[in-house]
Amino acid sequence: MSAVLVPARDAVPMRGPARWWSALARRERKTLRRAALVVLPAIGWAGVVRPVASSFAHIEARVAQERDLYRREAELLGRRSELEAVFRREGAALLEVAPRLFDGRDSVTAAAELIAYVTGHAAAHRVFVQASEPGAPALGLDGVLRIRVEVRAVSDLAGLVAWLGALEEGRKLVRVTQLSVIPAVLIGSSGVSGDAELLGLTVAVEGFALVLPDTVMVVAKGAGM
Repeated sequence: MSAVLVPARDAVPMRGPARWWSALARRERKTLRRAALVVLPAIGWAGVVRPVASSFAHIEARVAQERDLYRREAELLGRRSELEAVFRREGAALLEVAPRLFDGRDSVTAAAELIAYVTGHAAAHRVFVQASEPGAPALGLDGVLRIRVEVRAVSDLAGLVAWLGALEEGRKLVRVTQLSVIPAVLIGSSGVSGDAELLGLTVAVEGFALVLPDTVMVVAKGAGM
């Protein structure tokens, strides 16, 4: 009966990580195991758990945004009849006041018409315009263009009061936003008893114009909006 020889376990050659692991001391192996218990969960969190959690958070935020959008759309649909009534009422009011607005083909044309209107009333009420300068236009959210002009002039008190009254009650919708009065010297009036006091005036007047849809963006860019 022949004997069967079984090779010893330690006779099997070890390669790679196994050889490296067997070469370590027992304390080093224990330290590495502890380190693995700390590092591997951190790697799993950074590489798997956190991206998945971030993805879920993004989805939840998107769902909340869509729900809010749907809620607002539902509110608008519920208020449809009310909003249509407001639109008709405001449209009728706009048509009523439209003749009192300036031509809104562009801001330059509207500003020129405002200057002509203001200085025309000044000349009719003994206000002598020395200079006029248009201001920067401003386009409101309602689509109404606000145009401004600053006028420097001289007049007496009676002429100033008459001029302001004419602007307030005139055919165009304007408002005086600034008024500065500087007393000047007394000047004699030939053929009139007494003296008249000449005043230096600086008046800022604002008017309104409806702009055409294709000029809205041009005016907005020019006004720095």
